[in-house]
Amino acid sequence: MRRKCPSKLSSIASLETADWPEADRRLFDVPDRTDDPFAKPSPTAGWSQPYRDTVQPATTYWLGFNKQCHPERLSWPPAARFTVDAIARFETILATNGVSTMSRVSYLARLLALARAANPSEDWSWFAEGVKRLRSMATPTRPKPIVDAKDIFGHGVDLMEQAMADEHADDVTRAIAFRNGLMLAFWIARPLRLRNFAALDINKHLQISDETITI
Repeated sequence: MRRKCPSKLSSIASLETADWPEADRRLFDVPDRTDDPFAKPSPTAGWSQPYRDTVQPATTYWLGFNKQCHPERLSWPPAARFTVDAIARFETILATNGVSTMSRVSYLARLLALARAANPSEDWSWFAEGVKRLRSMATPTRPKPIVDAKDIFGHGVDLMEQAMADEHADDVTRAIAFRNGLMLAFWIARPLRLRNFAALDINKHLQISDETITI
């Protein structure tokens, strides 16, 4: 009897690294430099750690999908699980769950990289073409409107004035609101690197007069 596959990704439990099949863990192994220098390197040894960190989450969902829909395939070699039907079904579940087209492209592109690492001699052109077609279907996200600097500065001033005028809030709440407004207005008036701003000490770095504040 064929196991029913869930239509929602939220109902697929990701398979955490500790529960991965041994063959999949070996794909991500990074041998220590003190290990045998003649040992065969991992297929993903040339990946940077940041890239490896992006492929691993996609793999946890892919293995979770296989565990729930095709549990017998967890004993298969990793590359053998990448079939046209399985990838199409996985992509459909992502889409049904509301995952955007570009996010689905990202998931599948990382799985394609994993498939190529698992079996470099295999012809993965069908997989690459599928990812390419899916990418062409993606609708660019509408850029968020730019907020004018004057509006941000004015909002900061408003927050400070509201904090000073609020007679019902306690001192801590008013102080936090005033601080937030001051930060917004300050960054617009005198942009600083975040690290430099965080290091400012009112008693050491600011000269306050009746009309001006000098850094």
